[in-house]
Amino acid sequence: MGEYKITFIENSISGAEIFDLKDEDLVAMNITKLGHRKKLLRRISQLRSHSKSAFTPSDEGDNNSDQGSSSGASATSSQTGSSKRRELTIKCSYGDEIRAIRLKKDTSLEALKKAIRKEYKKTMTVKYKDEDGDMLSIKTDDEFEHALSSAGKGGLKVYLSSRSKKNVLTKTETALLENLVDGVVIIDKDGTILFFNKAAEKMWGYSAHDVLNNNVKMLIGADHSGQHDNYLRNYLQTGKAKIIGIGRKVKAKRKDGSEVPVWLAISETKTEDRHTFTATCQIIKEQQSSTTDVSKSAVESSYFILDNLLDLAIVIDEKGIIQFANKECLKVLGYKSPQVVGRNVKMLMPSPFADEHDGYLKNYLTTGAAKVIGTGRDVVAVARDGSIIPVHLSLSETKNDNSGRIFTGILRKLSEEKTPEKPLLQQEREVLDTLLVPAVIIDDKGIIHGFNAHASELFGYKLMEVLGKNVKLLMTSNDREKHDEYLARYNGSGKSKVVGVGRDVVAQHKDGTPIPVRLSVTTKKDGTKRIFAGVIQRL
Repeated sequence: MGEYKITFIENSISGAEIFDLKDEDLVAMNITKLGHRKKLLRRISQLRSHSKSAFTPSDEGDNNSDQGSSSGASATSSQTGSSKRRELTIKCSYGDEIRAIRLKKDTSLEALKKAIRKEYKKTMTVKYKDEDGDMLSIKTDDEFEHALSSAGKGGLKVYLSSRSKKNVLTKTETALLENLVDGVVIIDKDGTILFFNKAAEKMWGYSAHDVLNNNVKMLIGADHSGQHDNYLRNYLQTGKAKIIGIGRKVKAKRKDGSEVPVWLAISETKTEDRHTFTATCQIIKEQQSSTTDVSKSAVESSYFILDNLLDLAIVIDEKGIIQFANKECLKVLGYKSPQVVGRNVKMLMPSPFADEHDGYLKNYLTTGAAKVIGTGRDVVAVARDGSIIPVHLSLSETKNDNSGRIFTGILRKLSEEKTPEKPLLQQEREVLDTLLVPAVIIDDKGIIHGFNAHASELFGYKLMEVLGKNVKLLMTSNDREKHDEYLARYNGSGKSKVVGVGRDVVAQHKDGTPIPVRLSVTTKKDGTKRIFAGVIQRL
């Protein structure tokens, strides 16, 4: 069995470790012949019982391998000692398999990761067991050095796991992007490539299999690849983008090492279960004297993508004017494209948000301080018929050399995203509870069914003090007397002076103090009944 000596050396098996070896360990060491494993296990058992027969040949064929072992021992020892001085053998455990990787003695974590990628053809996370048996990650050279120094006589054994990322793209999104004419690359917040369409394969010369789960800097020209991780990290920490949200000309590095100029446009998607960056890329041809045509084409490509999403999508310019609304948005809100394109986006918001939106936008353009851009938030939209639609808004920014800044809003209906089986009243209550402004829900008889925390702060009532009571207790005596009449008139004719319109009124605190407010009311049918949601802003 002498041919397996090198196998034991490669796997750093020596000393007391030999006694613990089992059949599955020998399989993991690539000793595949059953007869050989049985003989080795028998000799290990004999060693365990201090039997001298462990060192004598037990069959023909072992004679040759064991003969001359004495004479060759010193040479083997000398070679092994020399090898140990020059090389480091690390045992890598992945699944049910153990492989040995040899590195130079003065190696680094990057060299180990590179060797692992070469051996397994994929990027892995690396961990080891410390003296207490706890599994610890190895992410820095210091941690690698500590792992090496704490390893026993058997050498360092590391445990690998695949870094394959969960696919956060829907089947519809994947099918759409896969056949787009422009190259599309999607990465996560760590810079790991999650998607690489056919056009990107043609542009870079890599197959999707070559690049998925690898860092995107492998696709970037030398001018920027070294700094890409820092750019991304800085953006995530500060919100200040140098490339994200900006259309610009950059160099792409192809598989053959050549670099080509491309027009790159990056957008950000951030939801509860997803934070990704989508890059659309076009090769800039020599005859193109400017980036006007290519940037225009990139915008058209992005509109094509948005128009085929199942979520609502709206694009506005830096003045708040709607440039594009996708098919789903028009369908849900009840408009046709000419009715919204060219108009201010605040037409789709209830008061007080509609009244304040221009101010928010102007403040952001002046100071760069964003309250919504780059973050997800639950808000409400107003349909053409005045009904309120709870949505989760994800907003991203794109800068274009020709048309300035544009903002893309992706809206997902909360009634679908959360639990469709819930009653409409419950869904409305859950949405209004997340708003940062006071909100109240009543039925068609004026009875309060929803009262969020900000309403409690404004009016001084606790939730249980108002539920089931008439909303008139929040009004001054003048409005209190007329409110039942307003409701009856609206329920009969559908005509109202308040529903769908922001209006300044005077409310009343629990202690009797009058409170000037701006009230915006939206309504929606819940079966045969109607509910009203009031959003309130203190003046």
